[in-house]
Amino acid sequence: MPPPSERWSDNGSGQRHRLRGGRPVYVGDTSADMPQRQHVLRFLANVPTFVDAVRKLSAGEVFRVVMSNENAHLFKQAADGAYKPFLRDGGRFVENVDLIKVSPDYLGAISNVALMVNMAAIAAKLDAIEVGVRNIARLMADTQRGKVKGALDALALSRALADPAERRSQMIAAGHDLVIELGALTGQLRAHIAAMPKETTGWFDGFFGTGFAEANAAYEEVADDVALLIDGVQMLLWTYRDLGEPAVAKEAISRICDGVKQAGLPNAIRKARLLPFSAAVPLPELYLGSFFDTIIAMDTDLLRIGQPRQPLIFMDIKPEEVLN
Repeated sequence: MPPPSERWSDNGSGQRHRLRGGRPVYVGDTSADMPQRQHVLRFLANVPTFVDAVRKLSAGEVFRVVMSNENAHLFKQAADGAYKPFLRDGGRFVENVDLIKVSPDYLGAISNVALMVNMAAIAAKLDAIEVGVRNIARLMADTQRGKVKGALDALALSRALADPAERRSQMIAAGHDLVIELGALTGQLRAHIAAMPKETTGWFDGFFGTGFAEANAAYEEVADDVALLIDGVQMLLWTYRDLGEPAVAKEAISRICDGVKQAGLPNAIRKARLLPFSAAVPLPELYLGSFFDTIIAMDTDLLRIGQPRQPLIFMDIKPEEVLN
């Protein structure tokens, strides 16, 4: 158990905060801890792989039956409902049945739990980025953006199907199509970033030429690509969460992240500083920077989940707290 200095502390105003910033937090079962404890439990109860892991942890001992193939047909349930630890063919003894204790796949289950939690966290980060598509007509007229928008619509429709088996089948197919179209969109993003004026463009270009106008037009192309990428990646995260396929999400997102990294977003962030700013909207470089930071978070929190990381919260959980 972490030392008391790492627990939650009440500052007297009813708000609780973490002591020793950056250190893991211990959530106990005292009356003071119960609001935070119940909040965490409600969240975990909605993560299917976590509930599955709890069931494994709360199950009794599991054994694997080991016997020869030729005598396997003799391993049958007796009249009393039990399976005997030996095999008989008629009245003749044939073979002993070995029982080997099997440990539940704790590591696999916990890995899936971590993936699901981080998928939700990344989707929330994407949702927090302000996205404004300035020209819907131009967006729909563009071939690749239109394909991505169509793939997003198809995925949304598949998630609304009533039949569970058909819904799952259609969601998998639509998710596959969306991954392909988002991959192509990252290539388009790379071309649009390359077309942005260099950050060394002189200020007088804005008065005697079309420097600022060209910079604005190029930035809008990049921003529209990024807006659709945000929608697409977020939709994929929620889709694979609903399907209970975090490993597939990890593989799909890794491919998209590779494409975004190759597109050169840091270059776009630098070039965006050429644009005149407005107090009414976030600075262009901050908007692009937020998306780039989220891509890095995906690489750290989702794609490299297998690497050991210090937990943010320690909380001892009884199976009945989740399963009841």
